[in-house]
Amino acid sequence: MVANKTKKEYLLTQPNRVYYKEAVGAFVVFDVTRTNTFENTEKWKGDIDGKVDLSVDHKPIPMVLLANKVFILIPCVETEPNK
Repeated sequence: MVANKTKKEYLLTQPNRVYYKEAVGAFVVFDVTRTNTFENTEKWKGDIDGKVDLSVDHKPIPMVLLANKVFILIPCVETEPNK
């Protein structure tokens, strides 16, 4: 267990094979207000790919990347007035 995490936090961040058992798809969610959560999505994808696959052809299960809290963001794309 990581020293700075409680047992509950550790269990929530380190799912095991039982958690993924018989999964046929996954949502990977990140918080747009916390950059590190987006950076961690690659780790989560790798973790899922390493622990579960489609039993028929052993390909990775399909995953969807979801951005949470997008309603909080200030528009980051500047628009130019029509010329």
